[in-house]
Amino acid sequence: MSGFYKTKYILLITTICLLSGCHTVSQNTGGSTKSPMPEVTTDIVDVKPAETIYPTYDKEYTDEEKLKKAISLIQYKKYPQAIGLLSQLKDNEKATDLLEQLRYIISGAYIANLNAGVAAIDNEGKVKIIIDDNVYKYYRYDEVSGWTNIKQLSFAQDRLDALDKNGVIHSTNDTDSSYQYVADQLKSYTNLVIISTSFDNYALLSRTSNIFSYSEKSSEALNAFQDEISSWKDVVDVVSGQIRIVALKRDGKVSVVDFSKDSHIYDEVADWNDIIAISADTVGSIAGLKSDGTVVMSKSEVAPPFLYKVSGWNDIIAISKSSTTLLGLKRDGTVVATGDNRQMQLEVSDWTDIVAVAAGNWISIGLKSDGTLVLAGKTEEGVTTPNVSGVNNLYVPTISY
Repeated sequence: MSGFYKTKYILLITTICLLSGCHTVSQNTGGSTKSPMPEVTTDIVDVKPAETIYPTYDKEYTDEEKLKKAISLIQYKKYPQAIGLLSQLKDNEKATDLLEQLRYIISGAYIANLNAGVAAIDNEGKVKIIIDDNVYKYYRYDEVSGWTNIKQLSFAQDRLDALDKNGVIHSTNDTDSSYQYVADQLKSYTNLVIISTSFDNYALLSRTSNIFSYSEKSSEALNAFQDEISSWKDVVDVVSGQIRIVALKRDGKVSVVDFSKDSHIYDEVADWNDIIAISADTVGSIAGLKSDGTVVMSKSEVAPPFLYKVSGWNDIIAISKSSTTLLGLKRDGTVVATGDNRQMQLEVSDWTDIVAVAAGNWISIGLKSDGTLVLAGKTEEGVTTPNVSGVNNLYVPTISY
């Protein structure tokens, strides 16, 4: 497998078990322009101020009351708690719509960390690339200029993939011609809501909750797991990996198929409950965001240099994980980070007014509420760290009630 960064990427992952010195540093999805969070009123009897409301699982509340409570939570950006509450409501159109909007907002899929640069969706539904000129040319990022109505981005290492609002995938040509067929294969799918792609593997989620997955290197093992994967119900998110597929279900449980069959990750995530978001790179541990705003991590896949300290994290509304770092977005717009800091990519304590984050092995990216970007870290020697100071007019999704 060839590519501008592929060898360096593999070497980085190989050295995970050899290196040391990591530490923690504290710190209308339908519209095209940013608007302030709308005021929401509620007529629920004896409802406490929204600032103190947390999801309640008492059956004394009707579905209508739970919906109104959830909207109050959303107003104060208590997104995980709102998702936990809304997930209880079955066959409720309003709850389903709000869940879709909330999951999209906290996914941060409208920005992508390209390791050496940034890809972001602008207010016109087009893709902006901010990266070293030589890298831009090598990866043929000029091909994105014709893409329109883009909703999600997925960095696949040797190419950039994107999902448009019609559920169709767009891909740049793979720099490794022997894997161009993967990009062509992706373009044959329709009616998708989630895409997760990397190198020669992918996991896709359709509007009917069907999972489409592929892995050239682990094709035999993946085929053996197809019956299990097809049995997963109410899947709301899926993450691809070199040797695994991870799925989040509406009930807050996480399912994993690991092609190596010798990982303890099954046992770890089997005990997880109330998960409202997952994040993982193609290798390494899995991060889960709980409905109470705390974060859990699988540990068996964590090599000593890249230990993630999340026990003190709270009030988190979104997470983003690379193979060596983890970012947590807090409700107040600040960011916490843990993992590898050799490139200074964890230096995010001065970030404010952040609405989405994208973790990477070299740089960390934050999208601000005014549609601009902030960046921490530096790229490797020989590659210019992108300057995002002049970038603006980027898409910032809001909730439509």
